[in-house]
Amino acid sequence: MSQSTDIPRETVTNTKTILLIDDDEMSRWLVQLCLENFVNWQIKVAISGKEGISEIAKAEPDAVLLDIMMPDMDGFTFMQKLRADKLHAHIPIVALTASTNRFSHQSFIDLGCQGVINKPFNTSTLGSQISQILGW
Repeated sequence: MSQSTDIPRETVTNTKTILLIDDDEMSRWLVQLCLENFVNWQIKVAISGKEGISEIAKAEPDAVLLDIMMPDMDGFTFMQKLRADKLHAHIPIVALTASTNRFSHQSFIDLGCQGVINKPFNTSTLGSQISQILGW
């Protein structure tokens, strides 16, 4: 008696590592849940811009998903520091922020972001939005 072994095998060819920098615990949890489960990306987390700077070298991420309004070091300061770091200046940044009413999308681009995703975001399309912004 022969049994079929048609077990689906997932071939991950687009695995990415994302450094998520956000001070809001619920936002971190939701982003991590979406990206790990819907697009199978590995998520590293930092809870402040300052922690994000120290995590960059450890995580070696393919991209940074960055909240803008944070205590200690805001996202704008983080972007300036990352762009000044010769080893890691190439890492793309996507802003994930509720601050788009206060700042234009162009101001984020001028500071080195590849794109902006507004909070609240659509959980089912977050991965595809990031992929589209970064050309993945």
